[in-house]
This record gives sequence, C-alpha cells and structure tokens, in this order.
Amino acid sequence: MAGDVTHSIQVSIHWRENSNKTFTEKCVSGKKLSDHVKVMQEQVNSFLTQLVEEEKKSTTAVKRNQEDDVESDEEDDDDVEEPPVKQPKT
Repeated sequence: MAGDVTHSIQVSIHWRENSNKTFTEKCVSGKKLSDHVKVMQEQVNSFLTQLVEEEKKSTTAVKRNQEDDVESDEEDDDDVEEPPVKQPKT
C-alpha cells in the first residue's frame, strides 16, 4: 500500500578507531516490535560473542608465544657461566 509506513530498528557499535558496525532489522506489519527487538538482540549478541571468542584465542596465542620465549631464554641461560663475583678487599 502506498500509505504504509515502514520502520526499522538499528543498533550501531562504535569502535575506538572511529569505525562502526550497524545492524538493521526492518519491522514488518503483523509482527510485534518485541519480536523485532529479540531478533536484533540475538544478532548483536552473536556478533559480540564471536568477537570475544576471537579475542580470547588471540590473547591465548600471544600468551603462549611469550611463555615459549621465556622458557627458551631460561634454557639458553644454563649454557652460560657467570663470572665469579669479586670480593671486596678488607
């Protein structure tokens, strides 16, 4: 119909680097607003959950690499003899 008004719900996530991600859910007649909000909530939650999981994997990988570097540094230290400490003359 020519007189129908269409609505949509938008949720924008603004990142620190001045970019954003926008989710849009068009509201159709015959569906409650709460149904549209629920769909939007599920989309946004899914997206954010995925980001958190990726960040966890990335952080874990970096942490593992740092631990490996520390272990290899400690192993290398065993091969080097430290010079004797000079005692002060009394």
